[in-house]
Amino acid sequence: MSLKSLLYRLIVLVFIQENQIFALDEIYEFAVSRELTSGSKYHSKELIKDGLTLLKPYERDATILGFKKISYENDKSHLHDSYYVIKETCTSTTNILVDHIIWYNRKESVLREREGYSCKCAFFDALRVLSYSTSMFVEKYFIQIEFCVDLNEIEINFSFVDTTHNSLSGPVQKNCAYSLFSPVRKA
Repeated sequence: MSLKSLLYRLIVLVFIQENQIFALDEIYEFAVSRELTSGSKYHSKELIKDGLTLLKPYERDATILGFKKISYENDKSHLHDSYYVIKETCTSTTNILVDHIIWYNRKESVLREREGYSCKCAFFDALRVLSYSTSMFVEKYFIQIEFCVDLNEIEINFSFVDTTHNSLSGPVQKNCAYSLFSPVRKA
């Protein structure tokens, strides 16, 4: 590991500890290690929003309230904490908008105001929610982000991962990083 990588990890750990955010971002670390000039836009928490728009999980399963960043079964780093990507529904007299809010477990609920819209998150209305901390559970709608770099060409893929018939270990592919998100439902 290079000195630059070690220094970066130290800075990330200090930031994490000061802000009480313990979710590891494999994709961001990988982007920085490849010295991508716009590495700051390659955060799992931002990319998952694109994945949700593309994959449309809420149309497949109406019980999903959002997603939680989790570890793969074979991940030795284990997340000490995580964050949620919560579905936000905003309605007006003529339109419905679906967006997402990043929410850390230690923060109060956050709702944004949009002029002419009434916004709510069913996640915050639920008395209890069900989510997984690892990929060892049977689930059809885990979402995996694959972020690969080859000669500074970036390829980002989003997919559902079904663990009905087998467990889910983190993929290992040269020049790629992966992040995994679990659906969150009302308990």
